[in-house]
Amino acid sequence: MARIILSLLIGLFLLAGCAMADVPTESTPHPALTVAAPPAPLLTGSCETTRPLESWLQVTTRLLADYQTRLNEAAGKTPAEAYTNTTELIALRDAAYQATAPDCAADAHTQMTTAMDDALLLLQGYINGSETDINASLAELNTRLEAAATAQSDLLTQLNTQLQEQRP
Repeated sequence: MARIILSLLIGLFLLAGCAMADVPTESTPHPALTVAAPPAPLLTGSCETTRPLESWLQVTTRLLADYQTRLNEAAGKTPAEAYTNTTELIALRDAAYQATAPDCAADAHTQMTTAMDDALLLLQGYINGSETDINASLAELNTRLEAAATAQSDLLTQLNTQLQEQRP
């Protein structure tokens, strides 16, 4: 009986040792990332009426906030972990390019999308191994994205003024 118990214990230890040896030591490799060129910006419409600016602000203020959130989440991750965030950032950037910007928002739109493009190129380098320390660059990009958010806020103030002037 003691022999059977001893044999079972040895078998369990061997099985546990084999299971522990199968644990991967590194994360699954990710495919190389190539950020495609952005779509052409849609810069059309006038701010003489409030609707084009209102529509642009409704879309882009949310996109910019979501973009900054995802970008900051990617900052503390390994390249493999940042891959998913980066693919989400690409979709947000493309949606920002597809938002039709009226004439008074053209500079803010360009400021926002250029910073988004630069962030994606930085993350592409990080994921593919050509960039190792991205924190300083991310801080600068966040400053640029904050400047775009400030420009959006200024345009919102302009929109509110226009709406106030239109009231009877």
